[in-house]
Amino acid sequence: MRRVLFALVLSLAACGTIAPIPTDTFYRLTVPAPRPLAKPWCAGPIEVESLQAGGLLKDRAIVEADSRGVALRQLPYHFWVDSPEHLIAHELVAYLRALRAAPIVLAGQAESAAYEVRGRVLRFERQRSGEHVRARVGLELVLVERRQGRVLLAREYDESSDVATTSVADAVAALGTGVGAAFGDFAADSDRLLSGAAAPDR
Repeated sequence: MRRVLFALVLSLAACGTIAPIPTDTFYRLTVPAPRPLAKPWCAGPIEVESLQAGGLLKDRAIVEADSRGVALRQLPYHFWVDSPEHLIAHELVAYLRALRAAPIVLAGQAESAAYEVRGRVLRFERQRSGEHVRARVGLELVLVERRQGRVLLAREYDESSDVATTSVADAVAALGTGVGAAFGDFAADSDRLLSGAAAPDR
C-alpha cells in the first residue's frame, strides 16, 4: 500500500512539471507607408478588387516552407488576424491612399473608377533551414483601365529577405516589409506607365 501511495505522489509531482499548453498568437500585417506622389495617376477613383489566393494561403495559419521551398506546413499556435488575401488587399488600399495615387481609393465596386487593381497572392511564407530564416512574398498585381477594360500592367513581384532571428514575430515584420517592397515596385511601374498617359475620360 505504501508503495502505491509513494508512486501516486511521484506521479502527481511529475504532473506539476508539465509545461503549459501554448496559447494562440494572432498577428497583424504592417506595411511601411510610401512617400506621396508629386502628381496622382488620375482624377477619378481607383478601385482595389479583392485579391485571389488558393490552398494554404486562404487560411489564417502562418505558413512555413522547408529549406527548398517545396514542403509547406502551417505553424501551430501562430495565425494572421485575417486570411492573407484579405490582409494584403486591405494594406494595398491603405498604401495607394498614402501614395496619393488618386483622390479616392476604394476597396470593392466603384462604378466611376478610372483604374482598378487586381491580383493574386502567390507566396506568403516563412522559410526555415535550421536557424536560418527568410521571409518570402510573391504577388501578381494587375492594373486595368476601367473604361475599355484594357490591361495596362500585369506582373509578378517576388521579394525575399533574411530574418535576423527564428522568432515568428520577426518573420511577420519581414513579411510586411516584403509586401511593402512589392507594392513599391508595382507603384513605380504604374507611375512610369501612367505619367505620360492621358487620363481616362470620366
